[in-house]
Amino acid sequence: MRSSISRRLYPLAAAALLVGALPACSLARQPATAAQAAPALASARPAKPIPDEEPAVTQEVAELLDQLAGGRAPGSRFTEKGAATVLAEMDQNLAPRLRECGIPVTLELLARTVDGEDRQYRYRLRCRAQPLLLDIVYNKAARVNRLQLLPE
Repeated sequence: MRSSISRRLYPLAAAALLVGALPACSLARQPATAAQAAPALASARPAKPIPDEEPAVTQEVAELLDQLAGGRAPGSRFTEKGAATVLAEMDQNLAPRLRECGIPVTLELLARTVDGEDRQYRYRLRCRAQPLLLDIVYNKAARVNRLQLLPE
């Protein structure tokens, strides 16, 4: 009789042990989950400025942005591809966003890379409402091939 009772209670006891152990298992997993989340949090942090070894380029970019904010930008500063995209967006989107940043714009260099004959720069624009990221690409003739504003 005793063995039939223990056979019926054994699955219940095993289930109770399993249910009791589950919270401990989830606690054991929490540090691993937090450690896995740490890289994601690190990438969400704003990038730090790098030393600006080409202040003349940064000054040129600031002047170009001031001209774009005012709705005037000489087409000679752009490649054909750059003019097609940037000048088309100037009145609708680009100029108003730049005016929100204030004139003159404040730039922080975050990255500079070279891709073949193109020089790529990433700047942070210190705007009143929200900082913006500026990606700008110069070709070998020092003309803007791409200019893009992104929220930070």
